[in-house]
Amino acid sequence: MRIWIGKEQEGQFTGQETMFVESSILLKGHLELIYELLGKYPYIKRLYIGAGRKDCTYIETPFDFLDALYTLEVTLIQEMDVTNTRFLNSVIAESSNTEVVLTLRDSKSPVFRFENLSFKIDNFQEMVITQSGKMQFKGLSTVENNTYKDVDTVIYDDYK
Repeated sequence: MRIWIGKEQEGQFTGQETMFVESSILLKGHLELIYELLGKYPYIKRLYIGAGRKDCTYIETPFDFLDALYTLEVTLIQEMDVTNTRFLNSVIAESSNTEVVLTLRDSKSPVFRFENLSFKIDNFQEMVITQSGKMQFKGLSTVENNTYKDVDTVIYDDYK
């Protein structure tokens, strides 16, 4: 697990101080570390899991996790590749204090400057579609080791 802090560089909340967590699982001990670090940085009000292109596919205690974040007045953002949406926890996905970012990661996929883009999920029983006219394009030349160089500060790293 690796954790860093920095200003959001993408999307509608660009510029907001955020804590980013790069880990595929969040067990109780991981969550306790996150709460401790959020306590050390009380100005951070956004927690981004699934950072560093590492989808978080399991959270041990999702109800307790959301309750703790609500108490700390921290909004949760979970990014996940569209191929892993089956691992999204319904408690987290349906929370009003959570934003889910579904990402298409494919090094061969072209990036178009879409005038309009819709995103649809169809599981053959239900369908959901989101449509927006707002687009943001950002080059990734300043991303190094999955963090933005000169923006992010790693505050925890047990991958070493």
